[in-house]
Amino acid sequence: MHNKRLTATGINCNTSNSSCDLLKPCQNHGTCINTQTDNDCYVCLCATGFNGTHCEFDHRPCKSQTCLGHGECHETLDLSFFCLCHDGWTGVHCESMINFCDNFTCLNNGTCRSSSLNYTCCSPPSVRLAMESNSFGNLTKVRRNDEFFISAYIELFCMDSIEVVSQWTIANCTKNCSSSMSLSHPIITTFSEIYIPAKKLEYGIYEVKLTVSSVDIPMVTASAVGYIEIIPTGIMVNLISNGTSMITHDSQQNLTLDPGRFSEDPDENEFNSTKWNYTYYCRIHDLPVTAGSSVLMNDNDEISSPNCSCFTGQFSSTESRSSVTITANSLVVNRTYQFMVNITHRANSYFQASGYLLVKVENARSQMVAVGCVIATMCSRKGEFQYINPNTQLALFSSLMNQTGLLNNITWNVYTGMMNSSSDTQKWSLFTNMNDYRDIWFFGANRSHFTATNQLFLTYRSIKFWRFEVVYISMAEKSSSALHFEINQPPKPGICSITPSNGTITTKFTMLASSKCRDMAITLESMARMVSSDDVKKIGNQLVQCAANVLSAVNVPLQQRGTILELDLNRSSATSNDYDDDIYLNLNLNGIFMKENEPSYERNFYHQKRTANIVVKQVAETLVAITNAFNIHLNVGQNMTVNTTSVFTSLEKTLVSSLSNKRITPFEGAQIHLPLSSNLTESDTISVWSLMQPLAVASATPGQVNTSLSTMISLSILDSHGKEISIHTDNENPMEFFIPRDPNLIVPPMALYNATLIHDAKHQFYFHMINITQSNVNLTVSLHIEMRPRNRSRNYLMIFRFDGQPQLSTLINNIDDWSLLCSSNISGDGIHKYFINNNRTAKHRFVIVGLRELNTSEVCSNKSLTPPITDQPFNFSADYELRTFTSACYYLDSNNNWQSDGLLVGPMTDHYQTQCFSTHLSTFTSGYSNVPNPVLLSNDRFGHIQNSCLSFYVDGNIVNALNL
Repeated sequence: MHNKRLTATGINCNTSNSSCDLLKPCQNHGTCINTQTDNDCYVCLCATGFNGTHCEFDHRPCKSQTCLGHGECHETLDLSFFCLCHDGWTGVHCESMINFCDNFTCLNNGTCRSSSLNYTCCSPPSVRLAMESNSFGNLTKVRRNDEFFISAYIELFCMDSIEVVSQWTIANCTKNCSSSMSLSHPIITTFSEIYIPAKKLEYGIYEVKLTVSSVDIPMVTASAVGYIEIIPTGIMVNLISNGTSMITHDSQQNLTLDPGRFSEDPDENEFNSTKWNYTYYCRIHDLPVTAGSSVLMNDNDEISSPNCSCFTGQFSSTESRSSVTITANSLVVNRTYQFMVNITHRANSYFQASGYLLVKVENARSQMVAVGCVIATMCSRKGEFQYINPNTQLALFSSLMNQTGLLNNITWNVYTGMMNSSSDTQKWSLFTNMNDYRDIWFFGANRSHFTATNQLFLTYRSIKFWRFEVVYISMAEKSSSALHFEINQPPKPGICSITPSNGTITTKFTMLASSKCRDMAITLESMARMVSSDDVKKIGNQLVQCAANVLSAVNVPLQQRGTILELDLNRSSATSNDYDDDIYLNLNLNGIFMKENEPSYERNFYHQKRTANIVVKQVAETLVAITNAFNIHLNVGQNMTVNTTSVFTSLEKTLVSSLSNKRITPFEGAQIHLPLSSNLTESDTISVWSLMQPLAVASATPGQVNTSLSTMISLSILDSHGKEISIHTDNENPMEFFIPRDPNLIVPPMALYNATLIHDAKHQFYFHMINITQSNVNLTVSLHIEMRPRNRSRNYLMIFRFDGQPQLSTLINNIDDWSLLCSSNISGDGIHKYFINNNRTAKHRFVIVGLRELNTSEVCSNKSLTPPITDQPFNFSADYELRTFTSACYYLDSNNNWQSDGLLVGPMTDHYQTQCFSTHLSTFTSGYSNVPNPVLLSNDRFGHIQNSCLSFYVDGNIVNALNL
């Protein structure tokens, strides 16, 4: 209600300032009319069904929510409405869902569930736990130091799919099962599995329950219950360090037996000596077991009878009796004693354990030597013996407890044992065939670590008892210790079944396969000291193949050896906002990626290379973890090898001295040669790790190297801790590698040149130009020229010059090099071969080669110091064929780019392998390209070459660049 004149504003007076235009006051599609009255300047004309000053009141029968979104509203002639409801809805406003379950009963006590268009019947699911026993009276026993899984079989009985959830619970039933415990990390639960790590549950009885229920139908629910009992793993009672079975002892020294310090409790982080009572026993070994031969040891007891007493001196113990000390001169020289301690838990006398030790007394200075199993789980204690599976490799370690003086020698001896029933002891005999099987069955016989392969036990199946003794000798002392073993029955194969027989498993993976391989390899590394060598090798074998297959899969399309990945193809058709990494910058793809919905090689390469970089890193981590796991089970002279069609890898533990002139031959012609000179010393053991894969990793920058036809080899030297040692040699003594190519490589045919038909009175040579241009001048290649004359008896002179015309006559000598191709030196296939290494071709773009046939008066000898020179024009009496190719040696840098600096291509390179020389260790591959047939140059083209600007070369096509 404003009185305003109809005027216009703006620079050109083209903007209305009327009330309707400025205020837009009418709502709900009302029409605004400007007026000229004094009291009002506009009026709203409302649409049907609306009124009010600004048409703000809605009186329509059908509004937006009249039918609640479940139907369509229609007006009637009497200004009322009706709702035409969607299927499954009813009511004046379509407010009610039709219940299709009315007057319908599901079979088998199923629950009916009405949906928008129909109904579905659901019965409670079938839930079963995969446990040996599910009853409280027949418990499944689990040692506290063992991790374990419980899986469930769940079968749903619904006509249609429904949303189902599951819940695991664990209740302590030692007293009652009323309270459930919190299932927090590190306990892991999934829909049908629960993982409980070692030492998570205390000793006792537990109820494990899985409940499966429908989210929408509360009555559709079912549960399964199982009971487990967490029991003690068993104390490993050690009277001295590492549970050594037998030691030598100097009679003039005190002997301390300390089970409180050296015993191990697998169920706890450390053994608590204060929780146990200790009772010690002693007997003289090899005497008949009669009354009194095993004597209870009490403080300050003096025992004098040789048949019932162990020693004549005294012994003392700590207040808790967790250790005892037998004083010097109490034990008789040249006698063997057996000591035993029995420990009983103070709070629960049900928990008991015993430990044994044999002590051989000598009248000589000696130190205590500790001996133990490298893989503790492979040696199960049974009294004074260790149980061992005959299918298992036995790896032992030893060490002086308190080393004094210079150690001169370590020797391991092996004994076989026969039971003496009268004395309950074993009669030991030296195994005399040990030297015959050195480095076959026995490794490290003169080192602190000793290994006996399972072939020893499998060959001598009738022998049940074995003793492994280590002897330490210095200038003034001789000390020994031993472990006794009893052969256990090998495990029998288990039985695996799936219920029901047509059961299937569906898993959705949201991670790269390489990530899964890496995680499993890291787990294998962490468990390697608890798993047998055979199992580590089998698992490692599969993981190595997994890693190699993933690496090949991601590199096949990048190397244009196979189809691109579907996911990457989809990505290459879309734009993205994350093109900001090094790959994008290196490829200089700005602008190319901005074209929407346009697949391109550049986009596809970008996405595949991003994936490849992740895979390369994860595969490297996988191989490191597997190598460390293998290394734990190897002794000096042993190796582990994985040799499949997808990968070859070998890990060998050896001495530094063995590296001198060492040659490693993985397979199919691949060779690695380490020279005499290196920066290593001979102070420790090392591990030599080699790897060969059938396809090289694609370079981060496409088109710069041609490695698609080459294998990839790696070599690393590891120290005793598994850390890589940097190896460097000099150019006089480089490391040598032979890198095979793809065995399916097809060698191109040679090009025939009818030289007999060409005559040129101005030139002494028939010239060919060979393009060696590289898109990256820092990457070098070697050039290989093959010439096959149709008449093998003819001799030739070859000259060449880089980036220009070679000239050789009595007046001018403008060449870079020359060679005589003599019939006396031709190869068996009738081909002359000439090689120019990559150092000489570096930063050159083409080579012009001149050939002429020697006349009968010219001598062809490789001993010639100067080339034969003539001013006569060339004259060929026989045609010849030519073929050229380039090769290269590359190493992989930290950015996954192939580099060639410091590498030299060797003369033994051919179509099937590249010989490389390097002064450092890395991952290597080779390049191979068939150079297009050499361009035949005529006189007019020479002049054009000399006057051309060489900087005009583009795309490596030197022929087009020179307009030849």
